[in-house]
Amino acid sequence: MKKKQNMFAAGHFTPTKVTAEILMKATSLALLLHAGSASADQFHYNNVILGERAVGLGGAYTAVADDASGVYYNPGGLAFALSNDISGSANAFYSKKVVYKKIKELGDKDFTETAGGTFAPFFGVLQKLDKYVNGLVGAFAYYTSDTELKDQNDLYENVTVNAANDLERYHRSVQHRAATTNISAAAGFRVSNSISVGAGLNYIQVSELTQEYQDTQLRAYSTSNGVRGAEKTLVIQSQNVRQYLGAHGIEASIGVQAALTNTLTAGLTLRKGTYVSQGYETSSEVNGVRRDLVTNSVELPRATVDGEKGKHKKPLGTMPGEARVGVAWFASTRFLWTMDVSHRESAQEADKILVLAPLYDRRAVTNIATGAEYYVLPSLPVRFGLFTNNDSRKKVEDVNKALSVDHIDYIGESLFIAWVQPNSQIALGTVMQQGSGKARKVANSANVQDVEASSWNIGFSATHSF
Repeated sequence: MKKKQNMFAAGHFTPTKVTAEILMKATSLALLLHAGSASADQFHYNNVILGERAVGLGGAYTAVADDASGVYYNPGGLAFALSNDISGSANAFYSKKVVYKKIKELGDKDFTETAGGTFAPFFGVLQKLDKYVNGLVGAFAYYTSDTELKDQNDLYENVTVNAANDLERYHRSVQHRAATTNISAAAGFRVSNSISVGAGLNYIQVSELTQEYQDTQLRAYSTSNGVRGAEKTLVIQSQNVRQYLGAHGIEASIGVQAALTNTLTAGLTLRKGTYVSQGYETSSEVNGVRRDLVTNSVELPRATVDGEKGKHKKPLGTMPGEARVGVAWFASTRFLWTMDVSHRESAQEADKILVLAPLYDRRAVTNIATGAEYYVLPSLPVRFGLFTNNDSRKKVEDVNKALSVDHIDYIGESLFIAWVQPNSQIALGTVMQQGSGKARKVANSANVQDVEASSWNIGFSATHSF
């Protein structure tokens, strides 16, 4: 039973042997869609673009980083700050949609998942500390690096799957909330007029809760040469799942920034961290009824798993390290161009006994961002950015087909307009992402779907210098 509980804890229901046999006799659809796993999106690293100015540049900020967001992009850049400042940003609205195309088990219908809501991605304070040590700058920030709010209700009725099976009813209701929040402190030191170094420490908290209900009613028929015959079996199955994941980690970073010329700067940041504790709770119940329509006999299997609580071994896997390198060209007082390349190392789940361990493996992944800032008027800059948000999960064909898995790569763009005054500025804009890839939405299926995904948010930010 322990193995089944571990599989269950990762959010992909595996029925008891009796229930599975009954379902397989009735239809090849052992489980229509995977149960909601307590996971937001730990496999994309640019779901949220952080920082007041950096968000408008698509996150290409490693070679600038001269405000409080330097605690994330490059602590070395903090030392080039011209003044103390307080900055914050918030998303007034965000929306996300993922469309799984032509799922055969739904009669070649599309299946859509949506999420939306509001959140505050960044708040930071930067303080020059010259009165203590000349060239020293400190900063503190609280920010959200990933979030998801889902309230979904899906109903499919009277769907012909194939000649042998009808899906009379499929109902799925999901409530899911997840957030990864960070508290960071960092310091930068000006070694010379052209070089600075810095270091930072980041506390990470992951909190995710999923509550999901599914019920499925399936009818099977005898077939001959692909032609439907008499009714054979009716299966009704329902399941309730509640999962909660809480994780805490520590991440350290070091950075350096250098002015290569009067107009060109470069920056480098290295970070590495680890999860220090992880707790997992799950309670689940599955009920099924099978009626043999030939003999009119009824079987009433039931499977209940309740109480795998407390610590669960590495449900998120290890925390991959990151290297970021960037350049910035200050072409004039009106125009700035930046570019970043970030690389996350691979991270392998250590416990290979679990069937689900490969689900938490991460491939090494590289993302690119570029941005530009142009002052249309002395008080009116426009910022535009492009960036990638690639998936670190394995490709679908490389993952055991017993698991439901996605692989989606995104391309994003940001556009912000700011109003700048001598001691303050505010900005308003949007960040959009479009993605495509492959998915196996139905566990224990050889069928793979094309996926189209998109997200967008409207955000605003403000900074006050003193």
